[in-house]
Amino acid sequence: MAITGITEATRAEVARSLTGKRRDIRETLFSLVLLLTLITALAVLIVLLFNVARTSVPLLMHQGGRVLGNDYSALPQNAGIRSGLIGSIYLMIFVILLAVPLGICAAIYMEEYARDTRLARFINTNIRNLAGVPAIVYGIFGFAVFAQLLGSVTGPKVGGLSLLTGGLTISLMVLPIVIITTQEALRSVPTGIREGGFGVGATRWEVIRSHVLPNAAPGILTGSVLAMARALGET
Repeated sequence: MAITGITEATRAEVARSLTGKRRDIRETLFSLVLLLTLITALAVLIVLLFNVARTSVPLLMHQGGRVLGNDYSALPQNAGIRSGLIGSIYLMIFVILLAVPLGICAAIYMEEYARDTRLARFINTNIRNLAGVPAIVYGIFGFAVFAQLLGSVTGPKVGGLSLLTGGLTISLMVLPIVIITTQEALRSVPTGIREGGFGVGATRWEVIRSHVLPNAAPGILTGSVLAMARALGET
């Protein structure tokens, strides 16, 4: 009897705390604070964009062709971004063709085929560590290994400080990002989908191709976009 009374009193207290006016006031104040924070952040962003546009648009209207059409130059009045823009586009294509497919395939193997061994855990740990390595370290590695090795084998036009060296270095830098995000996307697919495919007699690859990958595609695409964004930012 006493226990029932305590339980009913507790329920009544919880109901009052959930539906009382004090809670309504707290929720209203919290919503106002969030709204004020959002408005402040948007206002700061709008002011910054307005100032940048106000100072840059007149310059681009008069000298936009020179800025976009000229190559690098030691003279500021003759300098342009054409070669840098074209190089970034080429590097992005290189990353899309090399790092993204290789990272997706590696993630599929480690997540769907590889056994949970010490070696697999060691590889996963090192991949996550490589994702946090600064870009300057990859740059030094690319210059010391790719530039020197390819330059001595193929000559300075193909190897050395070339597009191939930069593409290999950038691909190596973003490869851990593609692998990690693809693994997380594959893990987010419910186990029941795999078991249902196995239950009707499908092979592992058929389950992965027809059920797992379509469900994990949004996460894989997001990871690929993040990897390409970092690659573009580093060029």
